Amino acid sequence: MNKLYTSNRNELLCQKLAQNIKNSSGSIFQKTLIITQSGGMNAWLTGQLTRINGIFSHYEFQNQDGFMGQVFELLTGEPLRSNRDAIKFGVYGLLDSEDFKDKFDNVASYYQDNDLRRIQLAEKIADLFDQYQLYRVDMIKKWERGEQETTKEAEGWQIWLWQKLDLPSKASYRQTIYDKLEEDAEKLKQLYPEIHLFGISIFTGFHLEFYQHLEKYIKVHYYLCLPSQSQELKNSMLENNGNKARELLDQCKEWNRESADFKVENPGTLLGRLQQSILNNEELKDKNHDESIEVTSHYTPVREVETLYNYLLDLFEKEWGKGTLLPRDVLVITPDINKYEPFIKAVFRNAPVKLPFRVSGAARNSGNSICAAMELIVNITEDDLTAEKVAGLLEQNRIGMAYKIESTSYIRGVLNKAGIRFGRQNRLEDDTHYVSWKYGFEKIILGYAMHTD
Repeated sequence: MNKLYTSNRNELLCQKLAQNIKNSSGSIFQKTLIITQSGGMNAWLTGQLTRINGIFSHYEFQNQDGFMGQVFELLTGEPLRSNRDAIKFGVYGLLDSEDFKDKFDNVASYYQDNDLRRIQLAEKIADLFDQYQLYRVDMIKKWERGEQETTKEAEGWQIWLWQKLDLPSKASYRQTIYDKLEEDAEKLKQLYPEIHLFGISIFTGFHLEFYQHLEKYIKVHYYLCLPSQSQELKNSMLENNGNKARELLDQCKEWNRESADFKVENPGTLLGRLQQSILNNEELKDKNHDESIEVTSHYTPVREVETLYNYLLDLFEKEWGKGTLLPRDVLVITPDINKYEPFIKAVFRNAPVKLPFRVSGAARNSGNSICAAMELIVNITEDDLTAEKVAGLLEQNRIGMAYKIESTSYIRGVLNKAGIRFGRQNRLEDDTHYVSWKYGFEKIILGYAMHTD
């Protein structure tokens, strides 16, 4: 029992999701379960669904692995422990064993007498094994039988580690769920009569098979955002970036499909014309430039955020009093939100005009926590000793309170006027000494000593 909804706009898919939630035949005491892949999508959906339906309550967001864990616990009564941490620390111990060092001395020579390298390697291997369980299920099954797919040395030592770990794979957990559902599926039907998968751009074969198995017992709604409905791609941009869309269409070509709608707003702008050309699967002909698409270049991430702030401030000033542009209408996407989060907070919190903002999808330890402060301190190096990074440290609540700092904006101003940019002392030969911390502090101290403004 599945239903696939497709559109080129998430807003239209969200309207279909809101309608399905509103028309749901389940009990009002049952939670609405929505499976997504990011915290940012969760925040956006919460606001949109509340606006469309007038109320959005008794709901739950989950990711794909989290939902499988919930089903496992529901059917077995035991929590599904993520084996990623178990793999990491298990591998860390095995890498130090004499047996491994004797058998695979080439690998062991990398981290010899270096525990930091060993834990870093263990973390990479744990991540790799986690990916194998999703994308290379057949290979993992062979490993568990003691079979090797290739004759490569790299696979040999990985098989050795996997067999020594002796941990149940995700595939074995999934098979346990299948077996339990054959015995009794009433618990699943009562708690999750239907589920909604929204905003997921990549479905692994592992998870897709899991959802297709659940369709025997409950309703599964898929909401896919596709740039075009065409299978044969003629638009060059769509061809270069549309492989994932084609894979999604191939995976679900036999499903019960319903198009929510495919349309483009403001087709008169360059952005609209580009979107229309992608939707129609044809090359863009009219390339006259306007302000709907702008490309800028910046020398640092913090300068990038400052330009963004100035751009948004200009937009809101132009639309002031019209009510056509609200903060909730603005979505900013970054390639790595954990990297940009401190710069976003530093710029937007210390700006002369306050613009409301919220950072979604950042790692749990990237906020104002003790763990985040410790991580920043441990990771900072001589090469990272820039004025912005040090000021970012002072933005942390615990560090700021420890040094009784009341205004980081004042400190930033002092650092800027003193010309401090990076480096503890730097070199006179290339004039970098004059932007160092040592030279800047000397200027500050001399300024106080001279009793001038």
